[in-house]
Amino acid sequence: MSARRVVALVLAVLASSTLAALPVTTAQAVPDTTTYQATGGEQVYYVPQGTQALVIHAVGAPGGCPNPGGGFFYGGDVTATIPVQGVDVLYLEVGGPGGTADEVSGAGGAGGFNGGGAGGFGAHGGGGATDVRLAPADEVGSLDTRQVVAMGGGGGGANEVCVNASGSAGNGGEAGQEAGGTGGTSTGCANGDDGGVGTGGAGAGDGLCADAGGGGGGGGLYGGGGGGAGSVGAAGGSGSSAAPGDPSAVITTDTTGVPLIEITPVVAVAEWTPGSVEFGTGTVGRLGDPQAITMRNIGTAPLLISGLGIGGPQASDFFVSSSTCGAQVAPGVTCSIGISFRPGAAGPREATLVLTMNIGEYELPITGTAVSNQFSFVKVTRNKREGTAKLFVAIPGPGVLELRGNGIKHKGKVVSGPTTSLSVALKPWMYARLALLGELPVRARVTFQPDDGLARTKWKWVKLVLQR
Repeated sequence: MSARRVVALVLAVLASSTLAALPVTTAQAVPDTTTYQATGGEQVYYVPQGTQALVIHAVGAPGGCPNPGGGFFYGGDVTATIPVQGVDVLYLEVGGPGGTADEVSGAGGAGGFNGGGAGGFGAHGGGGATDVRLAPADEVGSLDTRQVVAMGGGGGGANEVCVNASGSAGNGGEAGQEAGGTGGTSTGCANGDDGGVGTGGAGAGDGLCADAGGGGGGGGLYGGGGGGAGSVGAAGGSGSSAAPGDPSAVITTDTTGVPLIEITPVVAVAEWTPGSVEFGTGTVGRLGDPQAITMRNIGTAPLLISGLGIGGPQASDFFVSSSTCGAQVAPGVTCSIGISFRPGAAGPREATLVLTMNIGEYELPITGTAVSNQFSFVKVTRNKREGTAKLFVAIPGPGVLELRGNGIKHKGKVVSGPTTSLSVALKPWMYARLALLGELPVRARVTFQPDDGLARTKWKWVKLVLQR
């Protein structure tokens, strides 16, 4: 498998060389969906670093009702995308189901956590709303910071029917409306309390003026009214669902009866192939072939790039030679970055490709090794009796040294340095000229081929002398 360096990036939807096989490395895990169930208390969600938007699915709690088929039993169901730039913490209130009346004493059922209204005598409590807010519940003005609200269902009346055949049940809050549903009315006793901001009204009936109390209203953006008491206890109204943080939210009625909050970051995932670049061996001063790094956005949000460059101890030996990655890489798009290697000195060379993105600064390692092909001529010694010479050469390291030239016998040898010599001897026809003239300058071509590096050639005039 090709190397992949994965960096996770959460962005707002609303705002919108040798490429060896390397093991997969992950810079940051892709955030998963987190689910919160009802606990009867406030819960906290810590926004992952770099997150700018969250998809939130909230389900309100059902009202207490012995007949789950009743329409006022269920809470709301809201799915919204909420921008959270600059937000570190969200406070979660998962509504509690409305309580049922005590069969022995007739005490009304308690209202569910987070705004459910209490049931009247013999009636059932309203379900609590489920919401996500920016401030804790005990802070003044917390209700005004709610971003997503899924209504709680209304509680059943003492007649133990969620929807009264007489039509006296409370009206449920419709999906998306701001006001909670009104509590149902009954005859012979008082009406239930009105719902308020975030809280359902209590059902009427204390067991003295009527045998059948009203159900509690459900919690919500605005709570539902409590049911009226009388000969037939009325159901409480459901609360109202809303998403102040997302006008395009999808708001419906729940069908499961299970209150919860699910939070899923909208992510852009940059997948790198490879996760690092190894250039192998290059030659000092020579520009090698570029290596390509491919990046693909396999996430669901745009990836923004604000900086691209090379850093590290030998940054000047590497440079970005090409890039198809612009300021924004859309989901599903692949781009590439070309890196070139021109070492300035021999030995191991290290640097990093530095990318500055919305999630911070990320570095991909780049390595290479450089050898030098620089050599120099030290001195020439002559054998005048034989008409030959020795050319001494200083070399930077191991390799192969060759001598050629017009009329010069070819010489080649494996060398290790730091200084070696080459014998300059003439071919017969050129030696005849030397014998005739007594001395003769020849132009020697010397080539040094370092191990794993590029060859370098220099020319040297060598004067040969023959004395007999």
